[in-house]
Amino acid sequence: MNKRDTLFNCNYLFSTQKFFATLVAGLMLLHVWGCKSTQNDSGDAKTNNCLNAVLGRKVMGKYRIHLYLETSQSMFGFMLPKKQTRFQSTVWDVASRLSNESNLEFRIFQTATRNQAPLPVELMTFQKLLNSGSFQAGAQTDIPQILDSINKNWNKKTVSILISDLIFSPGDNSPALLTQITTDVRSRFYKKPWASEIIKLSSEFNFRSRSGFQPNSPYYIWIIGAPNLISDVSRRIKLGLSAFESVTHGIPETAPNYSILPFSSPVYSAMATKCETDHNYYGYSEWDGSEDPLIIPVAINLSALPPAYQQPAYIKKNLSIECPGGRVGLISVSLKPNAKSTTDKNIISSIEATHLIKLKVERLTLDDNLISINIQKNTQAWINEVNQDVDDPLRKRTTGFSKLINGLDGAYKNEPWLLAHPLKLFITKNSQ
Repeated sequence: MNKRDTLFNCNYLFSTQKFFATLVAGLMLLHVWGCKSTQNDSGDAKTNNCLNAVLGRKVMGKYRIHLYLETSQSMFGFMLPKKQTRFQSTVWDVASRLSNESNLEFRIFQTATRNQAPLPVELMTFQKLLNSGSFQAGAQTDIPQILDSINKNWNKKTVSILISDLIFSPGDNSPALLTQITTDVRSRFYKKPWASEIIKLSSEFNFRSRSGFQPNSPYYIWIIGAPNLISDVSRRIKLGLSAFESVTHGIPETAPNYSILPFSSPVYSAMATKCETDHNYYGYSEWDGSEDPLIIPVAINLSALPPAYQQPAYIKKNLSIECPGGRVGLISVSLKPNAKSTTDKNIISSIEATHLIKLKVERLTLDDNLISINIQKNTQAWINEVNQDVDDPLRKRTTGFSKLINGLDGAYKNEPWLLAHPLKLFITKNSQ
């Protein structure tokens, strides 16, 4: 029996010497990992939870969702009484699905006019007003004032959802107010206990004051609340969306599920090590140095990231890989991983992998080698593309949107990474 025949079964050992060597290596790994990961601080390996990628944040207990529909004059072109728009369909889908969630307390409000408290609306009344476009109309959209009314009664068990075109029109048409929105938004989020996610959508828009029709006018679902609750609400909302962009602030993404695919690019000079807690593979043991470089395919679920950050081109450009004991290079990033091996197919299915990242590792010099992987967070192109600094009569863009985002950027300025914790892979050398 040759070495190739024994590689893929970590439990099969082909000699007494190999048995005891592997047993010692396994005990060492259990001591270091306990099916847990390591973090590298100044070269020292420290224990951490089971490669915290598998320990996503849990939302515990019942919480409240308050949905606010902004109904200034600029919003009514989305609501046609005789022909349903994508806006009407999506907003009703979101409201009706959230209202049926057993662990939520769900309420709907209308934000109509400046300096007026939001008006509560019953679900079925909301549907009728939405379909007919007959909400009470406001004359302007003062975004800072809307934020104040939404966050006035904030608590850690309440998530607010604002649906609006976010076209800043405070009423007096002062250019200074548009310039100041960056400061005004920043002050309402800086060092506050809530976080933010803005989801961009588009819909048909009918110009009521004149003839004309815009097939893709932008509008937004703005979610504000505690970070773990926002992630849960966002997931629920996106289940009904087909095309969208999103930008988050104050929500470091939960480390995603990931695993090496041990059979897709097999390493013959080491044994892939499986964590018995989640049955994923996070490293190799007993590497004898005969293969250099090592080709490592990593399947990963990046579905929680905004769509722009999921693009392979973005990941290739912004992937950060560290390995103090050697060199690591990126070979490729691809979507929808597949495999021939049943084991690898099961891994892809169990973690719901969306991407395959293939790495090349070489020149390892340490006995214990830690590889850390993360993705840098940069401004998404669509934010500037949808922005316009003056009013857009065609309704293709959003007045002042980039200034609003600049305010959020200023409030949450220390967010260089997309993943809350780097992905970790561990390679141990055979010291004999």
